[in-house]
Amino acid sequence: MRIDISKFTSGITEINKTAEPEEFKSPKYDLSEPLRLSGKVVIEETGQIWLSGTITAKIKQKCDRCLTEYIEVIEKKINLTLSGEVQEEQPEDSYDLFPNDSDIADLTKYISDTIAISLPNKSLCESDCKGICPHCGQNLNEGSCDCEFEEVDPRLEKLKELKNKMED
Repeated sequence: MRIDISKFTSGITEINKTAEPEEFKSPKYDLSEPLRLSGKVVIEETGQIWLSGTITAKIKQKCDRCLTEYIEVIEKKINLTLSGEVQEEQPEDSYDLFPNDSDIADLTKYISDTIAISLPNKSLCESDCKGICPHCGQNLNEGSCDCEFEEVDPRLEKLKELKNKMED
């Protein structure tokens, strides 16, 4: 997502931009529809440029418990200083928002990383997801299964064998 800073005048300007999912290809997530950035760009008399707003993204996810596909909505507030001044020695993890000393701020990598770190560690379709039956694979959110099994803790298997021997 690129923003042409030269189009803005001094003061506060509202901004509403969208970017197609193809622009944010990542092995960590897949956008289900265009990403939105809404907020404002502030250009001070000193030349300092600020971007403040909200990123809204809808991510295709697969539940870690039941494997059902669902959409995760990510809304993340951002506040960036877009001064355009390139430092001689930038830290390795910094974002070069103005490549080649242009007036176009490239926010793609910053937004992509922001989305990636905003995703939950465990993807769940619902907080009370029941998962799938470990024996037949039935999605327990859709109904119970007909499996009949006696689940024994493997650490107690030897005690069960000993009990069976004592009963015989």
